[in-house]
Amino acid sequence: MVIVQSTTLEQQMNITTDIENLKDNLANSFVGKTFVDKGDFSAMNNFSNEMSENIRKLTVLNSFCDQADDLRISTIKKMQNILIIRQRALALIALHNYQKRLVSFNHQWEAVPI
Repeated sequence: MVIVQSTTLEQQMNITTDIENLKDNLANSFVGKTFVDKGDFSAMNNFSNEMSENIRKLTVLNSFCDQADDLRISTIKKMQNILIIRQRALALIALHNYQKRLVSFNHQWEAVPI
């Protein structure tokens, strides 16, 4: 169980670090940008290239989310092989309760006025 935990934590930290780096990079891409005048074709071209690059970065972010989901699924499968039936049931109940709290938190966050 310790090996599964350490491997999972290491993979989680790698994904988290990559996501933070990408998030900072994306945030810096939009800082100080201005809208383009209709007649300025070179600025329009630059803006278009920047948007294409930012879309590529968002695609990378999506792949990080996929990696995190794969990590979650593989961890659950490993736990299934290690735990006895009663422990599996308790783990699934705990995961369900955690998911309910996340949904509740999300609803509270959405209710906050901007």
